[in-house]
Amino acid sequence: MARERIVSVDSHANIPEERVLEQLPERFRGEYVEAKEAALQRMFAGKLQKQKKASAPLPNMGKGAPWAAAGRPGEYDPLERLKDMDTDGVDAEILYTEIGAGASFYSLGGEACLAAF
Repeated sequence: MARERIVSVDSHANIPEERVLEQLPERFRGEYVEAKEAALQRMFAGKLQKQKKASAPLPNMGKGAPWAAAGRPGEYDPLERLKDMDTDGVDAEILYTEIGAGASFYSLGGEACLAAF
């Protein structure tokens, strides 16, 4: 008897900014920081409560986590992500990046965008 397969179609990954900056050539780092700030301003314009939340570091949710893998390194580490998927019973995921490092790539211009990947 085949078991049901669970596919998450709205999962989120957080790419730590220090990882992006390690990979990004130094000449593009200022442009990246500006793109991130501009993206945050657009996203949270007029939403003061969300602005405060967005500027704080992501918490390790521990016991208050809404699901078993929340707040663990699987947010940014691919091998840990696979472990978390097993913990949560998820077979496959579609991942979206959070507004931080990943989403800032979208605002970078030509050569800088290519260098970020």
